[in-house]
Amino acid sequence: MTDPGVTPVHALNDGVWDVLVIGGGIVGAGIFREAARAGLRVLLVEQSDFASGTSSRSSKLVHGGLHYLAQGQIRLSLRSQRARLRLLDAGAGLIRPLRFELSSDVAARLPVWLRRVLLRVYDGRRSAPGGGSAIGFVDGQTDDARLVLRVLREGRARGGTTLNYVRVERLLKDRAGRHVGALVTDRRTGRRSTLQARTIVSAVGFWSDGLSRPPSGAGPTKGLRGSHLVFPRHRLPLQWAVASVHRFSGRPVYALPWGPVTLVGSTSVPHSQSANSEPRIATDEAMHLFEWTRATFPARRLELEDIQATFSGVRAIPGRRAGERLAQASRAEYVHAESGLISVIGGKLTTFHTTAQQVLRLVFREVGCSGSLSATPPLDPLPIPWPGLPFDEIEAARLMALYGSDAVEAIAGARAAERAPLPGIGITAAEVRWVCATEHVCHLQDLLCRRFRTSILAPSGGLPWISRLRSVVCPVLGWSATRWEEEVDAYRRYWRLAHAPPRLGGLPVRTNVQWSMGPTAASA
Repeated sequence: MTDPGVTPVHALNDGVWDVLVIGGGIVGAGIFREAARAGLRVLLVEQSDFASGTSSRSSKLVHGGLHYLAQGQIRLSLRSQRARLRLLDAGAGLIRPLRFELSSDVAARLPVWLRRVLLRVYDGRRSAPGGGSAIGFVDGQTDDARLVLRVLREGRARGGTTLNYVRVERLLKDRAGRHVGALVTDRRTGRRSTLQARTIVSAVGFWSDGLSRPPSGAGPTKGLRGSHLVFPRHRLPLQWAVASVHRFSGRPVYALPWGPVTLVGSTSVPHSQSANSEPRIATDEAMHLFEWTRATFPARRLELEDIQATFSGVRAIPGRRAGERLAQASRAEYVHAESGLISVIGGKLTTFHTTAQQVLRLVFREVGCSGSLSATPPLDPLPIPWPGLPFDEIEAARLMALYGSDAVEAIAGARAAERAPLPGIGITAAEVRWVCATEHVCHLQDLLCRRFRTSILAPSGGLPWISRLRSVVCPVLGWSATRWEEEVDAYRRYWRLAHAPPRLGGLPVRTNVQWSMGPTAASA
């Protein structure tokens, strides 16, 4: 098994790239895939790991933009709605439908016109057992990091090249002021190289200062932090997603099932920390979410100790006009092309494909070619699993959607014991071996936070059982015993910083905040 596209960065500075994409989140990945599909010579570089920013810390929803409708962002909501349907159709095995229930208190806060739009346009329906007025509809749910990795894999399959842990130090210009390349550092070796490109696309999200141009007349890019609590599914069992209004803050909060856990979120607060610091849930955010959870599901008798993990992501909000509040700023992405640099600030998981096509039209103009975009699906179709596999069709479809058909064949050939989930971690040795060999894994954190979601799906981030991975990981990645211990120690420190439950012991929890979620949600 070989890993396509993994090449030392200094070996790639011979010749000129048609497109250099900076940023390995969902927006950059989508642009990379579309450029490769168009036959352009494209290179994507990411300063950390792919999907290590906001693209692995989202709500995991592929949604139609109900929140945007409420804010009057009709066009963005319609875009999201169409993109949601296309992804649900193209992403079987990776993206699945998720039933969503808005409680009566949330529905009552919506304008009458919005409720009508929701019911008619958003595949909504009234769910009113016992005379209630809750509203139900269907959204989509995915593994956000795995979606990024799939999009990158499809771009590499069409000739594109991707590199993680390559940091852009500065952009290069010619005498006329046009951007013609970048000075980069391979963070694994410390070696610097110069990359030449006819067009540069900056899709670095909140980390955009210095590599993107903000809207004319606006301030710098700001960040909104969204945080989630993670509960074990057996402590907070849900069959579908539910949402209601927090009695004290007046903000909607949701809970949704995701594999073996239930996610509760999300906050939306200004992120004042440096873009280089690790986003972390604040104490007041955690208490806000926990109060809602305990009041909404009183029969579960949840305690602070039931919080298994947390995660926080920062959404980039393009520079606002004078007097515009951050919470009111548009969630639509900002795209601007000037002198060989295309800046993309913001962007959504759901609409990554339409954003990529918008950017590629500008790429064609910048490189001076007459390329055209065909009506392609956001994800490539997958072959139907063939008979004779040692697992059922559902498992075969899952493996196909996550890793591709070659992985299905390789995993099918593994011993039965290697296809069984490892205790405490929930992943199989066969999958770990395939991922280490083919998916640009440089650190243990890459494996447990993004290739698999052990950091939030397993108790204590899987640390008590992590030794069971050593005999699989080290031979494939060529790690020594010393390197393994260093990686475990680094992962432990990172998990405690980014995902460990906050220390809330001793803080008062307001318990007199019970309200009705309606019969459907209350029985969840």
